Amino acid sequence: EDGQTRHLANYLQSNPSSVTICIGPEGGFAPAEIDALNEMGFASCSLGNDILRAETAACYVLSCIEYQTHCRNTEAES
Repeated sequence: EDGQTRHLANYLQSNPSSVTICIGPEGGFAPAEIDALNEMGFASCSLGNDILRAETAACYVLSCIEYQTHCRNTEAES
């Protein structure tokens, strides 16, 4: 929400060894929740400017991960 969070697609380009996603509730995470997640090693990422329902956000996140994995595998084959 601070406008400085990088988009999930940009984060995935860094080729993380694993991905765990926490999708916020309606209205977003409380600042204390964000702080707690960051302290546990989570990186804050954005899904863009649109506000998505939790069900839609989950599908979007899985699509981003699948796309990035496919791109990485395609580059490795070249």
